[in-house]
Formats: sequence, C-alpha cells, structure tokens
Amino acid sequence: MEHTKARDEYSKQARIAVLKVLHFLLTVSLFAVFWILFRYGRLIQGNNFRYTYLVVAGYGMILFFFQRTYNTYLLGYNRIRACVFAQALAQFFSVLIMYCAVSIAWNKWNSPWIFLLMFALQLVLDVIWSALATRYYFHLFPPRKTILVYRNKLDKKRFGSIQGQPIERLYRITRELQYDGKFADLREELK
Repeated sequence: MEHTKARDEYSKQARIAVLKVLHFLLTVSLFAVFWILFRYGRLIQGNNFRYTYLVVAGYGMILFFFQRTYNTYLLGYNRIRACVFAQALAQFFSVLIMYCAVSIAWNKWNSPWIFLLMFALQLVLDVIWSALATRYYFHLFPPRKTILVYRNKLDKKRFGSIQGQPIERLYRITRELQYDGKFADLREELK
C-alpha cells in the first residue's frame, strides 16, 4: 500500500516536471525562431547554424539560471500572477543579456524591436502555461485534510488572515483544536 502511494506521488511529480520542461523548451524554441529571424532575416537558412546553436544554448543556460533564481516553477505555492511575473523577469534579463552580448560582439547596436516582440509572445505563453499548469497541479494534488491547532483566539484570528492565500488551496481544515499547553491532552485529541 505504502509502495503504491509513493509510486503514485512520484508519477504526479514526474508529470509536473514534464510540464516544466515543455515550458522551458517552448520558451527557448521561441527565442531560437526570433534569433534566426533577427540574424538572417528569414527562417530557412542554408548554412552556418553553428553560431545560432551557440547563441540559443547560451540563452537557454542564462534562462535556466534566472528561472532557478526567481523560482519560476513554484506551482501550487505561488499564485498564477506570481509565476508569470517570475517567468517574465527571468526571460527579460536573459533576453537583455543576449541582446547586449550580441551587440557588443557585432560592435553594432541593432534595433531591439524583434526582441521586444519575442518577449511579448513569451509573456502570452507564460500566462497560458501558468494558468493551465496550476489548474493541472491542483487536479493532481487536491487539498490535504488538516487540523488547525491554536493556543488562543489571537492565534486563530492570525490564521484567518492567511485564508484566501495559496495555502488555502493546499490544505482543507477539517477540525479545529485549542491547545492549552499540555501535550498529553493534545495527543489524546489527535488520536
């Protein structure tokens, strides 16, 4: 029974990981398309893609670093807008670094409009992905039943201030217990 439960949990986590990898690959692919358009002026180019691979790989590494820095994939813990904002920050700084690096390498500052258009499309992708991924996350991981243990009315009131936060979607209070300082009494109640 315990083994099946652990395997089921692993399966759910793997599905969420696949969603995260797909989002990352879509974001990098979108950058690759816009980079090819920026560099060559058209999507189909006969030769010299080695430079393109290096730039796209560089973008992917920088994006990965910023995504880890801003915790862009905290599904279930962050609200959708917080996920989108973190993803937008990661993408903005990644694009900015790549634009500056390429401009310095070429010794020429080209118009950034194509990068701004790409950033806008990435933002649309982020909104759609975050909304769908969060919905799927809560489909896989419904709220867990929990007991609220509090000492006094002030503690209970403090809990009321976090209702409506993402934690409410993670836990569902099934019972409330007042704790008077004696653990033995609390242990009996929890049984």
